[in-house]
Amino acid sequence: MYMYKAKSITPYLLLTIVPLIWGGNFIVGKALIDALPPFSIAAGRFLIAALILCPWLLIRKEKKKITGPLMLKIFIMGITGVFAFNSLLYIGLKYTTAINATLINSFNPIVTIYFSWLLLKENITLKQVLGSVISIVGIIIIESQGSWSVLYNLDFNAGDLIIFADTFIWAIFTVLGKNVMSYLSPLETTSFSIVAGLPFLVIVSGWELYHINITISWPVALGILYLGIFATVLAFVWYYKGIQAIGVAKAANFYNLIPVYSIFLASFFLQEKVLPWHVIGGFCVVLGIFVSSVKLNVTRQGEKARNILGSL
Repeated sequence: MYMYKAKSITPYLLLTIVPLIWGGNFIVGKALIDALPPFSIAAGRFLIAALILCPWLLIRKEKKKITGPLMLKIFIMGITGVFAFNSLLYIGLKYTTAINATLINSFNPIVTIYFSWLLLKENITLKQVLGSVISIVGIIIIESQGSWSVLYNLDFNAGDLIIFADTFIWAIFTVLGKNVMSYLSPLETTSFSIVAGLPFLVIVSGWELYHINITISWPVALGILYLGIFATVLAFVWYYKGIQAIGVAKAANFYNLIPVYSIFLASFFLQEKVLPWHVIGGFCVVLGIFVSSVKLNVTRQGEKARNILGSL
């Protein structure tokens, strides 16, 4: 009984930790951006991940055959989640503000849930939709600083449209990963997608480094190691483990924990103040995740119990 409960809790625990790691990515990325150009940061991050995962791919005992259709899906995952998502995020931030980018990116779970219904035929419940809406309200409260006038004065531009397009790219990456994991493990899915997308990052990074002189210090090297080991290998594998266990629709809502964690990490490491709207917005995000995930899980377990009792 204890092992069953632990097994059922584990995906939710992993999906709670992953946004914390990705929230740390914003802190580390902010520290690195003055020392390295953006594509080179991304290339270094996924290069470290590839150096860890590729040897494992070569020595693993059970080597599954990668057929044409599966290879195409992995290639699209590499282009979307590894290369395009990061590239468009940085390009969009050149033309828009961080507040606009985070607010627009908060629509990611809604897009992902819709894609999971459209492409994977996952059942979408009213609780999942309601949870997503509550989480988005929390993000809006955080980003608007609790003031409608801030939202009213937001100036949307080309960068905002790029960030909005990025939410669709991450949704495609997430949904394809769920489909690929019907044949491959989360670790294999992550490894192959990184191998597929890394060459494109290396090419663009090479162009950047050809035009810019950089010096790699120890803090910069440690930052890249964090991004490669934690924000890529661990976070991507755990993210897909969570998706594999509870589905895309419920897992997507945990993505909205990223800005909540980022606020408190920035407070600790960058001495930025945590204000009332941060707490209220963060509570809404967590409440949305609870509504869409925990209550739904309890309801299903209750239905199973009733079915068992009814059969006695």
